Amino acid sequence: MELKKLTVLVKDAKKEFLKSASRVGTSVGILALIISFSYFAFMILTGAFMQLKTPTVFSILFFVLLAIFYKTIFSLFYGHTILVTRLERNQKSTLGYLFLGFKQKRIRSVVWIFSILLFLVMSISGIPILQNFDLLIIESPEKILENPQTFELVTKLVLKVMLYFLGGFFVLFFPFTFAWNVLYDNENLRGVKVLGKSFGIFRKKILRFLGFEFLLLIKHIFVFTVIQFLPLAFSLLGNKSFFDFANSILGIISFCVMFVTLSLFSFSIPFFYDNELVSKNENCESDNADSEVERQKRPEE
Repeated sequence: MELKKLTVLVKDAKKEFLKSASRVGTSVGILALIISFSYFAFMILTGAFMQLKTPTVFSILFFVLLAIFYKTIFSLFYGHTILVTRLERNQKSTLGYLFLGFKQKRIRSVVWIFSILLFLVMSISGIPILQNFDLLIIESPEKILENPQTFELVTKLVLKVMLYFLGGFFVLFFPFTFAWNVLYDNENLRGVKVLGKSFGIFRKKILRFLGFEFLLLIKHIFVFTVIQFLPLAFSLLGNKSFFDFANSILGIISFCVMFVTLSLFSFSIPFFYDNELVSKNENCESDNADSEVERQKRPEE
């Protein structure tokens, strides 16, 4: 019975997503471009600061840059979530909402808490690198590729870093999945209280939410995974020209599948929040008076 309800919810989510897929996708695309540009700017400036001979000055400048980078990321995530939430609620929504996080002062406390959590996650994922620091310093990239034993060690190291990162992210961030929606709908909540309410919601609905996301995204993830292994199958055919052509096409398809999956996932969070929480008489005070009126006008499902 519960599975049937989840299946219906997943179908409704896909149906609603299709109505605003282009605008959600546009927001995801702009978000990815800005974050990529910010990351490259951060790396270039960090490289420039490394030329400084004073470690103290470099450390200060590095952490200032890191703080700006993290603030940019989370402010954009907040704006994107609100943009998608308003689309899902059939409210007026423009790309200007993507930058809402830079305008609202009340989100700053949550942004800084998330920045600290992300710093902890990155620190945790760096533990395997510190444990094998000598190997990475001594061996050049060419020698790593040439030596099978070293290559195997580096491959295991990369997998460890990924597992540490995913583990830290799951523990420190996943329980606060609905934080941006809680913050937007409750103008009197700040900082830790927002995270506390988000965690309370997540704890009550964790199994249902995971089941919902699994049913919603499993096909996309399966297709993406299969595409990653197809080049290996094509390489066995021995035709290099066909392999290069097929690899190019698969690369485009893989990117499109990943893009759609990310867009659908970003839409699914406010959809689940509204249909499983707000619609269940959760006490939410809208951040904007007009948004509350518009939500009341929303047609019954």
